[in-house]
Amino acid sequence: MVKIFSEKISIPIVLFPGDVNQISEKADALPYLSALSGRNTDYVIDQHTRTAKEISEMDIEITPTAYLLIDGGNSSAVAYVSKTTPMPQNQINLIENTVLARVLQGKSLVYLNAGSGSKDKVSGEIISNCAKYDVPIIVGGGIRSI
Repeated sequence: MVKIFSEKISIPIVLFPGDVNQISEKADALPYLSALSGRNTDYVIDQHTRTAKEISEMDIEITPTAYLLIDGGNSSAVAYVSKTTPMPQNQINLIENTVLARVLQGKSLVYLNAGSGSKDKVSGEIISNCAKYDVPIIVGGGIRSI
């Protein structure tokens, strides 16, 4: 599928894999996601160890990414698939400390996700508190306007 897209478009293709079976050397970049808000080791490190050699040999940009699932007001597919409990939005210190710990461990990107179809977006206070660690942040889920 990535090959087909790369033949038809001229912009870089960045994969956002939800599983080890969703990687391809035909992409231009890959956020190397660790679901650090949960405690399910399959999405924290196990899938990484199964594919580390394969990914390291690909000629694509790899970005170590801390992925935090934030409560968006309803259950999400991410929570279901990863068996991860979202971090409550009122636990700002916990979220901030999780981001800081991951930055100290070398993650160069943070993704705060309330989940596709979520009722609520990640709060501005969470984003502001996490942004002070000088690491790029992607925010997803619950966004319905500029």
